Amino acid sequence: MKKLFLSFSLSSAVIVISSCDSESLTNDLHEVVDSTSTEVRDTSSNVRKIFYAIPSPIELAQLIQGAGASYNKNLLNDIDNPSKYTSTHSKALNLGVYGSDLSYTSIFNQTQESILYLRCATKLSSGLGIAGAFTENTVDRMQANYGNQDSLLTIISDSYYAADEYLKDNQRENTSILVIAGGWIEGLYIATQLVKSTTNNSGIITRIAEMKGSLENLVFLFESFGKEEGVTDLVTNLKAIKSVYDEMEPIDAETEVTTDSQKKITTIRGTSTYSLTPEQLAKITLLAEKLRTKIIKV
Repeated sequence: MKKLFLSFSLSSAVIVISSCDSESLTNDLHEVVDSTSTEVRDTSSNVRKIFYAIPSPIELAQLIQGAGASYNKNLLNDIDNPSKYTSTHSKALNLGVYGSDLSYTSIFNQTQESILYLRCATKLSSGLGIAGAFTENTVDRMQANYGNQDSLLTIISDSYYAADEYLKDNQRENTSILVIAGGWIEGLYIATQLVKSTTNNSGIITRIAEMKGSLENLVFLFESFGKEEGVTDLVTNLKAIKSVYDEMEPIDAETEVTTDSQKKITTIRGTSTYSLTPEQLAKITLLAEKLRTKIIKV
């Protein structure tokens, strides 16, 4: 195998294999899917691509809303808490938490609360020294677009993209991972709590099951970049949730193979659908709640 390009999405993996003979395909493919390929692990550019495969706070909120959930502000972090987060570790994690809360309020058209949560994100962003991502100008833009959900979501998305790019461009991948992790954990927490209060909750449970792939990517990022002091306990907790996800059995799996004869590239696309048992869901709900509590409490 001469070239490898690996990327993951929420529930699928796409592997592009170039100039590879059929005899070695099976073994090499197994290595890639298991994320043990030395070439993939050791190539920074490939690892960095995993950053963009984890759903953003807005994407998580959209998935939750699309699954039939309703708005519950009592699930969100307190807007008075940002001043309590003093370490880089807690600021980064809770910037992610408030990112999910901000996205959640915006998706459900709670514009006034969105502005309050944007101020929380602005304060933590400033404390992390992230230039130009969340500023008073961002607040002004949101107030000017009051009631226009598409514009508000664009403003939020642009702000988090700017923060993420700033961190990566300044070799602060560890901080970026913490922001991503905080947002992912808050998204999982909100989703699992909404299952309890939603009558027709099968759609939400499906979205929770689909978060398996993004959790695998998140753990992969911590193992690749997240060597910062103080994250060991966080990773241990994430792996505990992952172990429950690993108990799931695929209920539907499809594989599609296409070949570009001119470029001599074979593309193998695999998609699996998973189903959570009530017992597995209960375990994930409890673990998510405990981890989220550790993050927001100081």
